[in-house]
Amino acid sequence: MERCPNCRARWDGAEHCRRCGLELAPLLAAEHAAHRLIVRALRHMGEGETQTALADLTRARDIYREPFIDLLCGFARAETWGETHLGELSDMRTTQGAAEVEVG
Repeated sequence: MERCPNCRARWDGAEHCRRCGLELAPLLAAEHAAHRLIVRALRHMGEGETQTALADLTRARDIYREPFIDLLCGFARAETWGETHLGELSDMRTTQGAAEVEVG
């Protein structure tokens, strides 16, 4: 968090906003929880568990709105699409190649 979401004063690291007095600790806790989910999602992506990563990223986005999370969700969706559809294309090519050998 760089600024107070209430009055936009620059955050100085304190638990309360120096200008309006808003308690920032719950917001900081939510931000940290979202970042932990992002780290876990990246670990899942590295292990090829894209669906699990997408679930963690969706939870992180529900907790804390950040453009970076949206980008990661898009990447995870693209990976999921590729895993599903590229595998189907590969199967089709293999089947088609086998059919051509039988005909020829």
